[in-house]
Amino acid sequence: MKTRYLKTKVIMGMKTTLALMVLSFSAVSSAHDYTFGDLAIAHPWSKEIPPNTSVSAGFMAITNKSAQNEVLLGATSPVAASVELHTHLHGDDGMMQMRPVEEIVIPAGETVELRPHSLHLMLMGLNQVTPLGETFPVTLTFQNAGEVTLDLKVEKALHH
Repeated sequence: MKTRYLKTKVIMGMKTTLALMVLSFSAVSSAHDYTFGDLAIAHPWSKEIPPNTSVSAGFMAITNKSAQNEVLLGATSPVAASVELHTHLHGDDGMMQMRPVEEIVIPAGETVELRPHSLHLMLMGLNQVTPLGETFPVTLTFQNAGEVTLDLKVEKALHH
């Protein structure tokens, strides 16, 4: 009887541990994605930069699940004096050049990726360099959704 009781207790403990592991894995794997109404923002991240650097960039995938276009109008962050919307274009000389853009349209039912050498957030006048693996907040301003705040995780740029 005592052996059966101990077996049951051990099995229940193992089931509880397994359930907690699954829950914590789920929280970790989805902690990097956000949903704000009809907007889904996946994998917001920023490049690891050297100390004493005054600029950085932010990247993510923005999905517009609504029936109307959404427009990213701007962004702010407490770690930067300013945040601009940027893209890369081929210049007259054929070289890629970074240029600010007024807005980024996210068409209804589509995903727009902010990624290196393409559309991205440009953080300028950094007042701190966030270490690898850490996060910092950014507030995005959308035409329809308004302001939404999320965290950019600092990652090595080699993977992207």
